[in-house]
Amino acid sequence: MAGIEEDDEEQEKRLDGMPDDFTPEDRIKVMSRMGKNNTGIGLPDFVFRAPMLVRDSFDSLLKVSFSLQDMTDNVMNAAKSLKDDDWIRFQEIPAERIHQDDQITHGQLFAQVELTWRAFIQKPKKSKTTCVFLFIGTDPPSPKLADFLGKLGWLGAVICQKRPWPGSEDIIDHVKIDVADKKDQRLVDELVEHGGLCPKPKYFQFAYVNVLYNRTEDAHYVDSDEEQETKDASISKKPSYLEEMPLPHQVPETLKGYGKIGITRGGSVRRRLRALRNSLKVALSRLVDDGTLVVCWPGLPLHPLLFWLTFSLRNIFQRVHICAGDGAKSFECYILAAGFKKSKAEATTPGMGGLELHSFLHSTYREDSLDDVIYWTLRAQEEIDEAGVGSGGRGIVHGYDGLWSRYGEKYRCLVAEMGLTSLLPFVVKPTGTAKAPKEGKKSKGAAKAKAKAKARATSDEDKDADEKEKPQEAAAEAPVELSAAPSSGDKAEVKAGPPSKPSASETPAAPSTEQATEAPAAEPPTLATGQPPDTASPSDPPDADKQEHVNEEVREATKDPTSILADVEHAPPKKKPFKLKRAVPQNACTLGAAPGNKHLQPDYEEMASTWKLVSVALAVAKRGRAFTRRNKSGNKDTKVTSNEPGSNGPKTAWT
Repeated sequence: MAGIEEDDEEQEKRLDGMPDDFTPEDRIKVMSRMGKNNTGIGLPDFVFRAPMLVRDSFDSLLKVSFSLQDMTDNVMNAAKSLKDDDWIRFQEIPAERIHQDDQITHGQLFAQVELTWRAFIQKPKKSKTTCVFLFIGTDPPSPKLADFLGKLGWLGAVICQKRPWPGSEDIIDHVKIDVADKKDQRLVDELVEHGGLCPKPKYFQFAYVNVLYNRTEDAHYVDSDEEQETKDASISKKPSYLEEMPLPHQVPETLKGYGKIGITRGGSVRRRLRALRNSLKVALSRLVDDGTLVVCWPGLPLHPLLFWLTFSLRNIFQRVHICAGDGAKSFECYILAAGFKKSKAEATTPGMGGLELHSFLHSTYREDSLDDVIYWTLRAQEEIDEAGVGSGGRGIVHGYDGLWSRYGEKYRCLVAEMGLTSLLPFVVKPTGTAKAPKEGKKSKGAAKAKAKAKARATSDEDKDADEKEKPQEAAAEAPVELSAAPSSGDKAEVKAGPPSKPSASETPAAPSTEQATEAPAAEPPTLATGQPPDTASPSDPPDADKQEHVNEEVREATKDPTSILADVEHAPPKKKPFKLKRAVPQNACTLGAAPGNKHLQPDYEEMASTWKLVSVALAVAKRGRAFTRRNKSGNKDTKVTSNEPGSNGPKTAWT
């Protein structure tokens, strides 16, 4: 029973959503920060403002997904370590960094995710055929994405309200339609039915849905229904007991807007839902059979609407991947759907997948004041099944397991970018390990290498022994004796000679261990003046050369490295020898002087003295060159000198 109780306690510690190494103060701080958003993962749902739905998905998937736990732990570490202002900025940055690394994402990342992407995206360049892509959404393609597609030979039709970036007019045909505005709904329906403002081509090989979130536009957006409510409130009417009733308590404070039912509480969210619905409807209706669809998702990586989107597309595409790039440079994720099954998408048989999606996108519930985020969701078990697709790295489809692992690294890199690299435990994976040689298969090269290594080791040992013996022999041959310090007028005497054996009276007795431990360190030898060799007293004799010679001998005797390094004089760097080149101002050019030269023309004489070919040309130019001029009949009978008047030959400055 004791073991079961311990397991229950560990499970309770993990189910609270925090690592075990958090202190009680850290737990209170993290709970207060992450609880304000009410999404479970600690980040707000800026795009669709449905934190209650995100929390339901988080609670059902946290126990079955280790990658989701790792992503949540990274966010909790950020909530624990960051200051208040940095934590607010940490929540806002993912919604702002969108399409910052398009060239690498649409090149290398998609090629790693989808095996056919490289051949598909290079098709117009290699096959030299005209390929057109459809780009529809709230924003035009980024300059990097437009340049990437243009270099590969793609032409495109862009359907959005904003004008594309300058410089891409040669490859992009812009159709100005606001897919998020209900006033342009008729133009969107015409695009689906018979082409509308973009009649040709009828079908596209590549479709791109780009519905983004802009905080600046969202803050200044005023809903028409809200304006109508303010007008109705200004009109005098009878008081009612329902006017002062608050909203239901289950609606969190993070939501804003109006309404008594549903989750969506604002016209700006319905605009994004309308833009997503219209973009998907046009893209799927104009996509050719076996085409490719890319959907840019700017919201949270854990969202019920994202689950619904990938689940619906799997029925009409052969492969549907969900992926994101590395690092904290860009925070959007992508749905890459390859192999469009057009016949299945247009089938009218229930249960095939195409009829359900077509009915949902064309339903009247997608109209204004009726659409809600809660309609774009799956059941709990369907979300669990969808999140498990491609988990564990099995199969060729990239699912949510890898996506959440990527986002965990993104949040970790973002905290590191904000200057807290020392607070988070980074794990460095080894790039490679050396392979051990196999036993029983020793080659001749290995034996030779061992023999060479032994020979080198013995030679190195001999060299080290010789180097150790040399200073001892030198000290034995010529020891240095320093005389005692005489009067201040005498000089220091340095004697070099054979070593003399000390007498019995001079030999000190062996000191005891206590005396050896208490004996002070030996002081450096002093000169006759009683000062260290590196210093000089003001009473030194005027003969500075002799004194300096004595100092050098003392330094060599004491072998003090600091004093030796102090006397090292670094020689000035040698100047490179001058070589005459054409870069010299006088020889810079043949048609005029170089900038800054006082001469108005090159010095031909100096050039002639340097190069033999110039001297020959100068001589020819001075005396003139005889050439043959043809007459009217074509005979070569007239010789004219180039410097003669009326000649058509080359002229020089001396002419």
